[in-house]
Amino acid sequence: MRGVRLSIAFSLALLVTALCAGATETGPGGEAVDPCLHTCQTEAEQVYHACTEHGGSPADCLNTAKQALSACRDAHCTAPGGGGPGDGGGGTTSSGDGSCREQCGKTVYAGFQGCVAAGSSEDICRAQAREAFTQCLADNHCATPPSCADRCAALAGKVNDGCLALGNSADQCTAAAQAVDTRCTADLCTDGATSCEDRCTTFGNDVFAGCLSDAGATSDVCTGRADEARAQCLALVCNATPEPTCPDRCASLGSEAKTKCLGESHPEDVCTALADDLANHCKDEHCTDPTPTCEDTCKAQAITGFQSGFNQSNAVLAATVPNALGAQPLRVWLDYVYNWLAATDDAHGWLAGVRLGQTKVKGDWSLVGYYEHIGQEAALSAFSASDFGPTGGTNQEGPGIGVDYQLLNPLTISARSTFTNFINRPSGMTNPTLSRVQLDAVVKF
Repeated sequence: MRGVRLSIAFSLALLVTALCAGATETGPGGEAVDPCLHTCQTEAEQVYHACTEHGGSPADCLNTAKQALSACRDAHCTAPGGGGPGDGGGGTTSSGDGSCREQCGKTVYAGFQGCVAAGSSEDICRAQAREAFTQCLADNHCATPPSCADRCAALAGKVNDGCLALGNSADQCTAAAQAVDTRCTADLCTDGATSCEDRCTTFGNDVFAGCLSDAGATSDVCTGRADEARAQCLALVCNATPEPTCPDRCASLGSEAKTKCLGESHPEDVCTALADDLANHCKDEHCTDPTPTCEDTCKAQAITGFQSGFNQSNAVLAATVPNALGAQPLRVWLDYVYNWLAATDDAHGWLAGVRLGQTKVKGDWSLVGYYEHIGQEAALSAFSASDFGPTGGTNQEGPGIGVDYQLLNPLTISARSTFTNFINRPSGMTNPTLSRVQLDAVVKF
């Protein structure tokens, strides 16, 4: 079922394949060899070998390869003016109009980068680039590019050829090619008010959706494919001048510095190092987000409001048993609070404890043990005990123990320890038990 499950990513890879661009090469005998024709010959050879490996007869496979060569040559290797490759039909390179337009695009893009690097605004540089591109096409007699429908048909043909090369049946490959042609035409060639940029955005969204259906594909991978699809669609279908990124502008700046350095007869390795240093410094200086200041961090973390309102009910139950241990009393208590306007279920808070003894005169002592649970929305965190938990506040629970001793009639010394955890662990944090020991000395007047 490999042919049936041709993915959108495979179709995209065929869509953005370079159409035989490059300078004329020289064959063994010194004759000119068109690189586009050479590419088509290579594809035809691959079709022939794939055919024979899957049981086709040499004669049938040869005919299939010839048809593939003819289709590739007719679709991609015709020079402007109707002539064959390299016949001088128009002011293009020998590989046809694709190279003519590509050379204009490369020249204009380099000029755009230089314009931006010189300090001009991107809007001005973009307008100049569009005018220069149109003028370049006219000066070099670049032929009108194939229509959108023709491009989609060529894409479908390449999908069919690639599918057959993978060993799938003709019926499967025909169905896959028709699906790609229909999808491409619907997404990119619709007439009406929808702009080419919007259609390319739709195409990218379709690529994302198709990618998600692939087993093991992640959202990040599919987003990358969709972004690449849209960018290539804009470049190939809409003929849009791509907007250089910040790293592109820095790389262009380094390239210009290297060219100037070589023009002054400096060694190439010195010029390369200079260009790399300049480009890297430019990226570090202009292409990274600045480190937030302390003030920025505080503003980002500042509490500007509460999700919950606060309408609380509080109840306390307590009982004392006198002379529970000799002359020492025993006191137990429960303190409960509920916030009726809490935004979540964390609206409860309670504290239960027991204390044996009391501190009134020199030599008195007392022991205390308690457990506290205070939900995040139970009370205003700013008004909660600051010594319970890491920084006080709410969303804390845990036990505490303590001892008090009346050292002098006006002086009481105390030692306490708490063991707390978050009730709901905050995102990005661990939840170990926090142990805290607190020593106090209280003087009465």
